[in-house]
Amino acid sequence: MKKPGYNELENRIKHLEEKLKGIELQRLWNVYAQNPIPTLIVSKEGNFVEYNDAMAELTGYTQEEVPDINAWMPKIYPDEEYRNKVMEISRKSRHREIKVKRDEFIITRKDGKKRYVEFSVFDIMHEGKPVDLQVVQAIDITERKKAEEELRESEERYKIILDAITSYVYSVSIENGKPVETIHDIRCIAITGYSPDDYYNDPNLWINIVPEEDRDLVKKQIDQVFSQKETTAIEHRIIRKDGEVCWVCSTLVPFFNNEGKLISYDGIIEDITERKKAEDSLKYRVILENIVNSISTKFINIKSHDVDSGIDYSLQKIGEFAGIDRSYVFLLSEDETTMDNTHEWCAEGIEPQISKLQGIPTDIMPWWMERLNRFENIIIPRVADLPHEASVEKESLQAQDIKSLVAVPMTYGNSLVGFLGFDSVREEKTWKKEDIEILRTVGNILANTLERKKAEEALRESEERLSTILNCLHAGIVIIDAEKHEIIDANPIAVKMIGTRKKDIVGKICHKFICPAEIGKCPITDLGQSMDNSERELINSKGEIVSILKTVTSVMINGRHCLVNSFIDITERKKAEEERLQREKLRGVLEMAGAASHELTQPMQAISGYSELLLMNMPEDNPLCEELTIIKKQIERMAKITTKLQNITKYETKDYLKRKIIDIDKASSKS
Repeated sequence: MKKPGYNELENRIKHLEEKLKGIELQRLWNVYAQNPIPTLIVSKEGNFVEYNDAMAELTGYTQEEVPDINAWMPKIYPDEEYRNKVMEISRKSRHREIKVKRDEFIITRKDGKKRYVEFSVFDIMHEGKPVDLQVVQAIDITERKKAEEELRESEERYKIILDAITSYVYSVSIENGKPVETIHDIRCIAITGYSPDDYYNDPNLWINIVPEEDRDLVKKQIDQVFSQKETTAIEHRIIRKDGEVCWVCSTLVPFFNNEGKLISYDGIIEDITERKKAEDSLKYRVILENIVNSISTKFINIKSHDVDSGIDYSLQKIGEFAGIDRSYVFLLSEDETTMDNTHEWCAEGIEPQISKLQGIPTDIMPWWMERLNRFENIIIPRVADLPHEASVEKESLQAQDIKSLVAVPMTYGNSLVGFLGFDSVREEKTWKKEDIEILRTVGNILANTLERKKAEEALRESEERLSTILNCLHAGIVIIDAEKHEIIDANPIAVKMIGTRKKDIVGKICHKFICPAEIGKCPITDLGQSMDNSERELINSKGEIVSILKTVTSVMINGRHCLVNSFIDITERKKAEEERLQREKLRGVLEMAGAASHELTQPMQAISGYSELLLMNMPEDNPLCEELTIIKKQIERMAKITTKLQNITKYETKDYLKRKIIDIDKASSKS
């Protein structure tokens, strides 16, 4: 029989070892298979060699559904990003690069439910060396995690409650209707600054730390307990050990024995200082906002001549409410080179400064003006702490005994027009940011009001100049709104020509009132005509037509499109012109009549003479006598006409065949 070679021997040994390992592995698995702990055995390549029922129950997947790591991962960890992290951990564990021991993971069961699982990985050893297999065990810690989360939330709630508690309890024992012992909770230190021992050593300490003004209220509450009346919570002040005054809410709870006698009572002391501060701050802000609203309302329709007194009123209202010593307004000059203190209010006993603060050059206060030009608020809680670069301002303020101040810019559009200031002379004062913003609103209200006043005064001056010019003109002037055709103004000459009072003219529509044009047929706005010394007609108050020479100019007045109608009465001129034309026509008629008379007289005389001679030498029974007699009569008629022509003194016409001819009978003085 041939002896096996080295390689064959080596293979047999290896086969025996594998068989031995298989036997040991089976023994090992027999231990894990019935283990209630979810367990699987995985190879280095990621195949699941064994997979117990507990693991199937935990995940909801059988070994057939997840035979290896590749099938396991997407089902157990559906989130790709999370799965990639777990896969990297699994790979490193199988290659012995890391140890996995009680590491927490979140798995997704087959039914979609999430579970917190603690995984541990153990190497399988053979003869003291690890083989290419690992045992993976999982412990469902979901309930523990829930409990831990609930505990954490509970602890957080408890901490929040503890942090929020601003109260403590003290107990008073009663014997024979008198207090014999008082025990204070340790938390009394946080609220009052005094320890329980302080209260024990001084039985009157509690009432002594209550300000004199509030003690009657506290004693009355205690009396209610002893008289067994219904007690109510009270709010009062106390003076802490460090001297700080704070507010507390005191609630007393009495306890009685079976016989109904008072044996003790507990006092619950709650620190309400922050609440009181918030309430006071809110009240302060509400009142300040109401003052600002009243100031704003006051300036809405204020007359120009009342603006200065309105500003003085505003400075006083804010100054008195805020408890400051001086409030004031500074306005810049047009070129911004100087500034004047235009308005000032001072508290009683405070020296006014307004007379000393006129025409101040702005360039001597660079630190101050630099901030105002950036539209920044100037807040100085302590003048003595001003920086070196504000030395000029510091010297000026200290000369006025100012300890603290705030100044807010007054702006109009994008321009600085001045500033609103508040001085504290008797004590240093700190201003809240929200209060300063409200004061800035006041500054803008005053700035807008002053600019409106300036504009109104400029407008009034402009209107006065315009009125003066209009009243001095010898022509009638009527200003009409180009869109509404409403008469805005009329000068005295126009009023006289129209023949009624100015108040009966202004506000009227010009159509059919002073202008004969129909509505919608305005020569200027509707028909696009121009008028420059054009002959037109004016309707006066009696409805009479007045001939005028009219010019219309389109202008903008205070942003309003207007038509300025200037006109003069040309009635007399028209009458004179008519008379001149009549005279010229009469002269032409006279010249023509004279020429006609002169030229017709001689032929008429010849005809008349010859007619007389013929009639004298002709028998009466001659048929021609009748015709000659007619000729003679017509010659005599013509002689009368020429006589009338020679005596024409005026120009009169009559209609004749659709035209005008001279009416000789009316025109002649010999008619």
